[in-house]
Order: sequence, then C-alpha cells, then structure tokens
Amino acid sequence: MKRFLLSCLLVPLLSLTALAHSETSPGFIFNGFNDPAAIAVIDEHEQFIMETAMYEYKAHVTSVYDADTITADIDLGFKAALKGVKLRLYSIDAPEMRGQEKEQGRISRDWLRERILGKDVFVRTYKDQTGKYGRWLAEIYPLDDQRQSYNAMLVAEGLAKPAFYT
Repeated sequence: MKRFLLSCLLVPLLSLTALAHSETSPGFIFNGFNDPAAIAVIDEHEQFIMETAMYEYKAHVTSVYDADTITADIDLGFKAALKGVKLRLYSIDAPEMRGQEKEQGRISRDWLRERILGKDVFVRTYKDQTGKYGRWLAEIYPLDDQRQSYNAMLVAEGLAKPAFYT
C-alpha cells in the first residue's frame, strides 16, 4: 500500500520509465532520476494505469487551448461521433495561459499545437466521467505510433510537470 501511495506522487505516464533513464532532453524534469526503487514504483503505477484505462478512440483535434486542454471530435465507431469534446491530458500539469506562467504556457501550447491541431490522434480515456471542469481525462497519442503519448512527450521536453489526480 505504501508503494502504491508513493506511486501516486510519482505520476503515471506511459513510457515514463524509459524517459526516466534519459537525460538527453534539455529541461527534462527528471534529470539524474535513476533510483531503481523509484523506477520500480513507476513501473508498478504504469501497470495500474493500463488496468484503469477505460476506452480508446480515434479523434480529430479541433482546438488546443493550452498544453493540457484540447477539444476534439471523437469517432465512436459504428458511424457515431461526438463533436467538440473537451479533453484534459491525463497525469500532467502544464503552465497556464494566464498570470505569471503565461509565456511558458504559450510555449507549451504552441509545441502541442504544432503536433496535433487539425490532425487525427489516438485517445485513451480514464474514468467514465468528466472532471470538475467538464473535461474527460485522456492520454493522446500519435495515430500511427502509440508507444509514447503526447502527455509523456510534454513532460520529457520540460513543457509540463507530472501530476497525479483522481
């Protein structure tokens, strides 16, 4: 139980273990992070996340508000779709577009916009309900390569911080 609680603080991002071993990215938030016990906890939490993922969809990104909030049209299959769905990128916290973080928020948002705005992506949702701001929790992946999420890439680039919330 203690390990699980600790894992909640270390944040689950798919491929985070691989990222934790890398110090190549400038501004990478986990520089020097190579404690085997901590990596084992992250591995355990990644397994928890994989077990709690709810649904997977193809989506078309129509708006990127900031680096952790996007709007997409979700293809539900069977010729059904949801338009204008707000998604909160799961397990990260990006700088805000207001206040003291505004400039860093623009940089993070623009990085994500360049990669996903107007494009099809793969979406994996968590929980079967929206958060307190009406957004669905999701991990966003390139449609053609689901080995590393944009969520994890933002953290790896130092453009967002890991965060775990329920």
